[in-house]
Amino acid sequence: MKKRKQAAAHLAACLLSLALTAAALTSAASLPQPHNAHHCYTSPYPGLFAQEAGEPATLAPGVRQHPAFGALVPWGAVHARLARCGSACRLLLLIRHGEATSNTVQARVGPRAWNLGVGRKCSYRDVPLWDAPLTEAGGAQAFELRETLEKGPVGVRDLLGPASARPRAVSSPLRRCLNTSLLALGGGAVPLGALAVSELARERWGVNTCDGRHPVTFREAAPAAALEVDADGDEALSPHPNQRPCTVDAGLETLFGPHAFGGWPIVGDLVVEEGHDTTCGLPPSFGLMSDDDSLWSVRSRETPAHVRARARTFLDAVWAETSADGPAGSALFVVSHSGFIMYLLEAVGRDLYRATNAEVVPVLVKRGVGAECEEGGVDDE
Repeated sequence: MKKRKQAAAHLAACLLSLALTAAALTSAASLPQPHNAHHCYTSPYPGLFAQEAGEPATLAPGVRQHPAFGALVPWGAVHARLARCGSACRLLLLIRHGEATSNTVQARVGPRAWNLGVGRKCSYRDVPLWDAPLTEAGGAQAFELRETLEKGPVGVRDLLGPASARPRAVSSPLRRCLNTSLLALGGGAVPLGALAVSELARERWGVNTCDGRHPVTFREAAPAAALEVDADGDEALSPHPNQRPCTVDAGLETLFGPHAFGGWPIVGDLVVEEGHDTTCGLPPSFGLMSDDDSLWSVRSRETPAHVRARARTFLDAVWAETSADGPAGSALFVVSHSGFIMYLLEAVGRDLYRATNAEVVPVLVKRGVGAECEEGGVDDE
């Protein structure tokens, strides 16, 4: 209970700090242009992290972190390898969000009931599911990670390495990740002004209401209509095409502040047609595709192949956004979801690993270009 109160107090302090320093935060830097070069990504240095073993390395219930966050060698050796690789490599410190309301509801009803209908509700027995927020326990988990990073035997300086004078983080724009970013990293491991947001780091979009997101700016979805209620008395998805799927009473700017997470930059204008996947309209940049959620669909769920392709576009964005930082941009926190983390690991050739809530999963990624990819991937040094 103490950690939950501390987490709530810290989140309030983060939001207050964002509001007080809004005038001091600069707008997002000019966004990079989409890349046309053919890139491939691998994780070619085995034996660095316990999570490389895939599912057999999954933590026991109640355990949040591997010793040393999974490093099987001293973190100094990890960063020495990163330095030798130079601009071709990045160290991604993947963090799964803390426990969300969708996690607790799915555990309560079971996977069958979730897939047959509960997962498509706006709420379940007064528990919100649209853009599922953290539970109290989830907030405490994120705050516990903060304390581990700041006070543990292996901390943030070990993870980021000696070159990272400008620590940065990028988060999925779903509420559970944004709150985890603030509670675990914001104002501590990462300055509040160095927290970015990326639509590319979202969970699989479509069908499950927990994976929809709030609009940036709040406005009534006109025309207003009566709340849709299903047979169980829970809020149901709206059948009206000119309304949001579920009711919301605030936008991200209101919930987190207009200058938080880089000022919520809009970098695309993409609407996914029903039943079709596309990465053509997803620019390799951090930011959002639109003010309202143009990616989530009530009828179709993003395919695994598309998520893997999106993960590669996300890696393009990582290189584009961090290249100007030089060695200081070689390590990056990424706050995302268990599904996206698994597909990103698969996209770089790692075994599937399902992170627990608030767990750090490190991965060293190497990029190849052109002929390197045509020859079958990026060779080790």
